[in-house]
Amino acid sequence: MGGLTGLDYSAVYVVMQIHAVPPDEGRDRLQQIRLLERGALNEMNKAKG
Repeated sequence: MGGLTGLDYSAVYVVMQIHAVPPDEGRDRLQQIRLLERGALNEMNKAKG
């Protein structure tokens, strides 16, 4: 194992609370974060070879 795994989502929720993301926007923001995470992981894994 030891590869890249992604974000700590418990921390993501805390950051959204700190920045007062309204609950009705939380789901959309989380989807956007997941898309960014997937793209970043794909690129980082490509770079590893």
